[in-house]
Amino acid sequence: MSNRNKLEDLFINEEEELEKYIPLVKKVIRIREETGEPYILPPKEKLTQKRFIALYLIGKYFSFKLKKSDSPSASNVEISNKLSLEKRIVNARLNDLKKDRLVERVNKGEWKYNTINLKKFLEDLLEDLGE
Repeated sequence: MSNRNKLEDLFINEEEELEKYIPLVKKVIRIREETGEPYILPPKEKLTQKRFIALYLIGKYFSFKLKKSDSPSASNVEISNKLSLEKRIVNARLNDLKKDRLVERVNKGEWKYNTINLKKFLEDLLEDLGE
């Protein structure tokens, strides 16, 4: 095996990684087939604002992967409207999520979930929810 082939073992295959997480994702998010809108399963009252927003962005990502959305990201305004949260709260929580390396800014006011941390986020969430 050449050195180049050995080094290729370091690549992350996003599709393979995400396939492993589908059983976890299915416990907290579904995608509306007709609209591509993320549907968050746990009641809003059981989630922190940060987790609620993170789940919405995870849903957007999977909706995009399912070709039900034209973008894996969402704007502050979209998140605010879809989740019925004040824009200032959304902005503050997105900045918290960015510090936690769970989301990344795509453009000004546009955010997407950082899938590298998806497994840990979902495992922690499900544990806290008693699943």
